[in-house]
Amino acid sequence: MKGISNRLKWITTIGAIALLVLALIPHVKLNWIHVALLVVALFPWYLHAIRTLKVGGTEVEFDRAQDTTDQLPPAPSAPSTPAQPTSAPAGDPLADPNARRILATLWRYQRQHFANDDTRRWTFTVHPFAPAYPDFVTGLALLLRRGLAVVAPENNHCMLSNEGLAFCRQHATELEAEQDMYRF
Repeated sequence: MKGISNRLKWITTIGAIALLVLALIPHVKLNWIHVALLVVALFPWYLHAIRTLKVGGTEVEFDRAQDTTDQLPPAPSAPSTPAQPTSAPAGDPLADPNARRILATLWRYQRQHFANDDTRRWTFTVHPFAPAYPDFVTGLALLLRRGLAVVAPENNHCMLSNEGLAFCRQHATELEAEQDMYRF
């Protein structure tokens, strides 16, 4: 997905600059169309720095990102000196509102995009500048300790582990009824 995004950036930029160059050939004065083309050419490169974009009455927030993957990262290996006994994983993820919000989000979009295909995962992250980031990290830490989620090293998106899929299936009714989730 990242390669497609970079290609799209380059295609957009090169296309806009090419149109600008064509418009500047013999005695054409710079007008608002040329400026708009330059903005279009530069926009994809600065999208990561934009938190919100308001066009007309619609406001779009760029504080979350989503993706999908066929490459499941390996489950994290147990540390040689565990901080907690392995027989008692930390906390109930459904009792923690931050972990429950992440699980409800992952479960909803996993089912929506892949139904019962366990070989693919829907992924997402909350960017560090987002107001919800501290809560996201707190909930994700609990899910990682329980082995219910993993994080893709190439883009830092979280996804359900195989254990997480099984957990969500066991608690599907409760997770599907959850209203507090990240929206995409």
